[in-house]
Amino acid sequence: MPDTPRKVRLIRRRIIWAALALLTLFLAWQAYDILTGKPRPSVDYATPFYDLVASVQGEGENGWDLYTQTVDHIGETCSAAFMAAMEAHSERAASEDGEEPAATFENVYFPSFDDVNRGPFDRAAWQPHLQIIDSLQAEGSLEALRRVCAMQRFAPPRDTSLTLEEIYRTGPQLSNFRTVCRLNAARMRLSAHDGRWDEFAQVVDESLALANIMSSQATILRQLIAVSLVAMVDRELRCSLVEFDAPASVCRQLREILEARLPLPGVALHLEGERLYQLDGLQRIYTASGRLPVSEWGKHRGDLSGLFPGRASGEAEGALADALAIAIPGHDRAIALTNQVFDEVTEFARRPLTERIKTRCKLSIDVEQLPMNQVLLRENGFSYFDRFIANSAATECETEATIVMLAIEEYRARHGRPPSSLNDLVSDILETAPLDPANGQGYGYRLLTGDAVGRTYLL
Repeated sequence: MPDTPRKVRLIRRRIIWAALALLTLFLAWQAYDILTGKPRPSVDYATPFYDLVASVQGEGENGWDLYTQTVDHIGETCSAAFMAAMEAHSERAASEDGEEPAATFENVYFPSFDDVNRGPFDRAAWQPHLQIIDSLQAEGSLEALRRVCAMQRFAPPRDTSLTLEEIYRTGPQLSNFRTVCRLNAARMRLSAHDGRWDEFAQVVDESLALANIMSSQATILRQLIAVSLVAMVDRELRCSLVEFDAPASVCRQLREILEARLPLPGVALHLEGERLYQLDGLQRIYTASGRLPVSEWGKHRGDLSGLFPGRASGEAEGALADALAIAIPGHDRAIALTNQVFDEVTEFARRPLTERIKTRCKLSIDVEQLPMNQVLLRENGFSYFDRFIANSAATECETEATIVMLAIEEYRARHGRPPSSLNDLVSDILETAPLDPANGQGYGYRLLTGDAVGRTYLL
């Protein structure tokens, strides 16, 4: 019996040592995982993303290769021509004035868009555009662009991941796309000044086709570019209608083009595509155990505050939070936060347009708490979610107003005067009185006399 307490103590000691040994092994394994672990993605987000893209595209021949080749060639050709024109402009101005002016790319890119309130149209300022348009026409590039815009399907090559590098790879392509869009703005302006309305309508149709191609790629960045293109077309179209008298047949043709090409695919599509991008990126920075390895910590330390809401900004507290980000599994929390934000934004994006116009998208958590910032979802304190939804809604409203303006211009071309009220458009041109999608009510409209820029009505 006297040996019993000793045996108990011995057993207890062995249990404690065994537990300490296991704990040591566990901590050693965790340290090894943190120091040498590599991200081990386990979920296939790429397949549902590309399936999502395919769901909004038509059937038939895949025009992706022709699209990328044509846009890249036109974009690079335009950029080189405009850069050469800018350098020539700087040299000419320097020789005349004795000092080189602050010449910028915009001086040549957008030479005196007179719109409705600037000086007379200076055709000489558009010489670089005229030359590049003639060159592209002669080599068949504009015809290739027409073929692209007539296609329905643009499926990019499928990849096994949706990493940020993929977006970086397409950066030059996006830049070329925007250059092509700006060239089309010049084509619209020049054809309107020359009274070539068939060409004007054709360029409008091509531009909106390009917007749909970009929009169908299902990410926020590409949708923002598509929306900006639609806004540019609306603006150029409205300015041209104020400056020039378009035939009634052209006004009807343009209205049919806008109604056929717009609106772009809904923003919920792009939010879902962006969600898949974000989730795929998240799983590629964590180890299989859900920890952030040292190899990834340095890349993303600025994006990890969302894992620790209320994190202090002091150096000591920040260093502690950074250490915890490595030591404590954060994968599940990062996924949960990301899904929560996208669920809330998607719910708001599906509300009626009138509600989206009046209110902002309020989230239950600050967007700054998102654990990743892959595609600039925040900038200068403003959420890209807000900007994305607001810009899309505003452009949709502008397009509806442009369609009404085209109906007014069609009536003016037929009757020699604008309608006395929008009710005059009903049955003659429109089936019902137009309503402003921003508030669900009728548009304001009145006739003008003696307007400084020659407008005969105000919508």
